[in-house]
Amino acid sequence: MEWIIVLLLATSSPLDENLIYITHANDEPTKFTSQVQCRLHVVANISNLLAHADELAPDQQVTRILCVNEDALEQMKGTGV
Repeated sequence: MEWIIVLLLATSSPLDENLIYITHANDEPTKFTSQVQCRLHVVANISNLLAHADELAPDQQVTRILCVNEDALEQMKGTGV
């Protein structure tokens, strides 16, 4: 099972996207074989992740950064977490 970084955003409108999925960094995939590896990557790269979120959604604040498995990601996409 692979783990992916997901940034949750505070949105001002229900029509705004509230998730950013981090799938690549420096043209390399960012999928991890364990949640621990994913979390360690987040800690080491927190400022880069927040800067990336600010580029993609400048008017929205990151409320949480999660490491989720691919199955959970599909569920999150369907529920509009």
